[in-house]
Amino acid sequence: MKLTLKFQTLILLTLTVVLAVATAVWGAIVYNSTYDIILHGFDQKLTALSVGAGEFTDGDGHADYQRPHQINALTAGRDGQLWGFDSTRGSVVAIDPADGGALSLTPPQTTPVRSIAFDALQDRVAVLSGDGLAVHAALDRSSLLPLALPMTAPVDDLLYVDGVLIARRGRELSSLQSGLPLLTLAEDVALLGTAPLPACYVGLATSDSAVVLFDAGGKVLRRLPLQPSTHEVLGLAFVGDALYAAADSLLRIDLESGAVTEDFAPGYFSERDPWFARYRPIYIKTGVLAGLTFLYTDVYLGENQIRYILDGTEGDDHSPPGALDEVPAESISDVRLAQLTGQAFVSDIREWEEWGLIKVSAAPIYASDGRVVALAGADVDIGLIRNKTRFALFAVLFVGAALLLLASSVSYRVSQGMTRPLRDIKDSALRIAAGYHGTRVAHESSDEIGQLAQSLNALSTRLAARARQSQTYQQALNSGREQVALQHAVAELLEFGVGHLPPATTLANPRDDVALYGNGKLALLWRLAVLDNEVVATQLQQVRLQRLAAALLASQNGSSALAVLYQTMPNIAAVACWDPAIHTLNIRCREPLTLARVDAAGSSRTVDVHDSMTLVLAAGERLDWLGAVTLHGPDLPQAPQS
Repeated sequence: MKLTLKFQTLILLTLTVVLAVATAVWGAIVYNSTYDIILHGFDQKLTALSVGAGEFTDGDGHADYQRPHQINALTAGRDGQLWGFDSTRGSVVAIDPADGGALSLTPPQTTPVRSIAFDALQDRVAVLSGDGLAVHAALDRSSLLPLALPMTAPVDDLLYVDGVLIARRGRELSSLQSGLPLLTLAEDVALLGTAPLPACYVGLATSDSAVVLFDAGGKVLRRLPLQPSTHEVLGLAFVGDALYAAADSLLRIDLESGAVTEDFAPGYFSERDPWFARYRPIYIKTGVLAGLTFLYTDVYLGENQIRYILDGTEGDDHSPPGALDEVPAESISDVRLAQLTGQAFVSDIREWEEWGLIKVSAAPIYASDGRVVALAGADVDIGLIRNKTRFALFAVLFVGAALLLLASSVSYRVSQGMTRPLRDIKDSALRIAAGYHGTRVAHESSDEIGQLAQSLNALSTRLAARARQSQTYQQALNSGREQVALQHAVAELLEFGVGHLPPATTLANPRDDVALYGNGKLALLWRLAVLDNEVVATQLQQVRLQRLAAALLASQNGSSALAVLYQTMPNIAAVACWDPAIHTLNIRCREPLTLARVDAAGSSRTVDVHDSMTLVLAAGERLDWLGAVTLHGPDLPQAPQS
């Protein structure tokens, strides 16, 4: 059968191929552009996080913590711990066999230490100086105190046996207190400590660095060549039946084979150190919230090696403090430059043997003296980002293309039916919000938009009614307040009476807000809080206050008149009572008040009153009451000459 194609079919096939190729090319371009944008965003994010971590971290504390502990003496301590002497910090330290970390027990000492011994019977420690001629005791963990013991020759090691302090000089063991010899070891050792039964002592042979177990008489019970024998052992001690050695890290020695187990990173770094315990939870939380793979601090050690200090990762990927790692050759120059010059960086995508495809950012951590002591690093797994980006992009492309065609058709028809009434509703809502509460929406329908229009109309009606009620209530409230104030004033005048008051002293040059009344012996001065456009009301209030002050001074003493006037007139900003006989002015005010006080020599100074105050004027001194009244004894106030 001969295959024939219509011209229309041929055109459709051609267009399909062209569209498929164009879609593929367009998708590749969009994918690469999106991927570059995402990577650029991650560059900025990583830089911000690493710089922020570097600024947040205490550089001085980091510098002190990152110094490795160098343990050159070891003994069994209390509570299942090992005690040793850290020569880098000059302090006695407690070492936890569970994590190999050291914590200082005493402040730094100036004297080197050769050996340390712990007496579990009496809970005491003896420390041998570096020259072997002095013994100190750590009595309260705050200092090392010298012990008065006879020292005829340098001592190589100290150890406690059944509460007796024993000194080793070569092979000879003797009591340090009495100086009497006890026994002679069968073999030369570089180090010596106590051992559990059936042995009594454990030492490190001088000849081949093997572990030697001695009995109570100094005879050799067993010799264990170390495997490997490359470690420089500086201390030996038992915790229970387990033998530990101090080298560049804490080592555990198998008593059956002599095999050396290296469980811990070099340097005796402890995660229980206060500085580490303070920052690690913050690093963990920041890494989780920011979606980072790793957030940590590290130190460049030279060549291509770094040491991790503070790792905010949990689980199997967590690096203990002091863990060593090698940086890929293409990244080591960035790390070295950041450590030496303090220049932050974001690396390209690099593959690490242990961590996989990683994008690394690092920023310097500065000490208080400006030194770069470490780097704060923020890493993200690019493989994970790439997979998620690819999946998300293609899902959006395929789903979006189908939905776009459907949504375009539906949204056009829906929008045409919704735009016009919604625009009317929006305009009406804006007018109602502007205060035109009588506005109504002319849209009658039973659909959701019609219901919205009806609800808006009902709201407009209720707002208009509420506005009218509020206005009526405000007018009634103001009228009632004025009536109550007038009734109080009339009642007070009727109670005290003003028909036979003594001659009054008033201002010669009155102000709208300041006034006074005097009856020949006392004077009341006040200041009203004047509101805008209420000058007439204020003048009427001043007249009422003059009458009320007259009634009060006629029937009350000065302090009582002051209290009544202040409590019954809430619109008084400040009120005072002047007694010229004793040159005293009592003041009460609701607003801060500033007065001018002038001494006999003419020097002026200001007085600030915030609640109440009593002022006493000296001889020849005068006081200016708000620029309207001058007070000085023994006369009543006088208004200043205009």
